[in-house]
Amino acid sequence: DIDRIKTEVNRQASLCTCSKKYDVQQVAEGRYRFGESQSLRLVRILRSTVMVRVGGGWTALDEFLVRHDP
Repeated sequence: DIDRIKTEVNRQASLCTCSKKYDVQQVAEGRYRFGESQSLRLVRILRSTVMVRVGGGWTALDEFLVRHDP
């Protein structure tokens, strides 16, 4: 699952066509830092969808990137 998550995060981040790429860093297993934020986000696979922990729930990775990528 870790490799699938990493592959999907990199694939989704590479779709960004901004002049300044949205930075996605893997900090630890299942933990990522998105953009300029210093906070870490949990990332996991739920029913074959890569999900990101947001607040008290989970959102799909593609929805998260659409909302947070400038």
